Amino acid sequence: MSTFHTEPVDLGRGISVEFRYSDGRMDAVWSPRMPYGRRALQILPAYRRARHVFLSDVSEKLGIVIAVADTGPDSEVAHG
Repeated sequence: MSTFHTEPVDLGRGISVEFRYSDGRMDAVWSPRMPYGRRALQILPAYRRARHVFLSDVSEKLGIVIAVADTGPDSEVAHG
């Protein structure tokens, strides 16, 4: 079992997130808490960039392809 994690990543607006990956599952640990509404939309680009960097690193280290499918009105599909 391979486990990966990041230090907290500053997303702006006083929000940070730490990513964890284990057994094919990614979790996001938010501080102070996961944002909603306008605040969430404001940090969404920074969150997606940080997630992409993290999952690209995990993908490279494990030698696998990891796909992400966001859902919602501004969603996108990415893979690393």
